[in-house]
Amino acid sequence: MVWCQEQGADVYGIDPSEKMLDLAREKIADTTRVQSGGYTDIPFPDSSFDFVFGRFSLHYLPTFEDAYREVARVMKPGGILLETVNHPTFDVFALEGVTDKSLITLKLFNGKVTIQFPPHTLKDYFSDTFFRLFDLQEIDESESVDAENPRNLPETLFFMAQRR
Repeated sequence: MVWCQEQGADVYGIDPSEKMLDLAREKIADTTRVQSGGYTDIPFPDSSFDFVFGRFSLHYLPTFEDAYREVARVMKPGGILLETVNHPTFDVFALEGVTDKSLITLKLFNGKVTIQFPPHTLKDYFSDTFFRLFDLQEIDESESVDAENPRNLPETLFFMAQRR
């Protein structure tokens, strides 16, 4: 958020976590620009934004249909949506050997942080609702080689879409 402001962007942030909101408020001067909310309850009027960016947050939702409708509501026609999420292929790898496949569990920061989220497919991300609201502009699938990804699977899915 701070970097975007430094580049001259008029930036607002939302998060459902009060802890994350407090951390964001410590870094910016105008704390009214950081508000409580999430993908299904964005606290801004219709057609407020030219650009919406989500970084490793969308995949925590069980489904995306309501989120896509809400994001489209607050975007101006022609606006850009940029999302970064865990790649569904990597998620399948993360589930190997797990008997309860209702949640994906990943350990981050050398095992100090555990995160959980529901598994998703590419069809979940690129659903009929998505294509009714957005024109897909670009997809990038990144992979890395490290101890947690010995098979060189794509770990991150980036996609950019334009609001219809």
